[in-house]
Amino acid sequence: STLKSRAEQGVVTGRAPLTPIQHLLFDQNFSDPHYYNQSALLQMHDRLSPVALESATRHLIEHHDGLRLRFEKNASGWRQFNAGLEGGTSFTNIDLSWMPGYLQSRTIEEISELLQRTLDLTEGPLVRLVLFELGSEEAQRLLLIFHHLVIDGVSWRVVVEDLQTALDQAQRGVPIVLPQKTTSFKEWATKLKQHSQSAEMKE
Repeated sequence: STLKSRAEQGVVTGRAPLTPIQHLLFDQNFSDPHYYNQSALLQMHDRLSPVALESATRHLIEHHDGLRLRFEKNASGWRQFNAGLEGGTSFTNIDLSWMPGYLQSRTIEEISELLQRTLDLTEGPLVRLVLFELGSEEAQRLLLIFHHLVIDGVSWRVVVEDLQTALDQAQRGVPIVLPQKTTSFKEWATKLKQHSQSAEMKE
């Protein structure tokens, strides 16, 4: 589409206004706003290469500017900005193959709980992918954690599809090429704010 062809394809950085739903979330005054996320634990049918998954994760976060959002609070309230590519590590490979099977599930739960509590709105990352190695006879587990400020139900489908694409390409050893970007989160948030202040909206 015309909108797609004009969308910024590079790494978008800089300030972006909060969207109405983000304002609503911060208005809840959660005691721990860092710990408000969506997660999924997947059982892998085929074995994944940790190197390929790390590369796919890096490309995914580079491609989706919204996954690099950061938030800070000052006297006037919360503000957000798109960070560059220098953020914290989002991928971790954890080997639990040495551990008895009956302890592995409990350990995965404990690590998942810990990692969900270590998302940092200001410093990042707000995305974590963890590949658990459970031994040659047991399927790997892939833990996906996204802070709710950077993902919603619709975004999950898009992000997971792009992760699968990037992972497939990385595992085959070909360059990772994801679909063209559409409107950046920064541009969307800006246009949404402008629209909310328009004469049409006030009517």
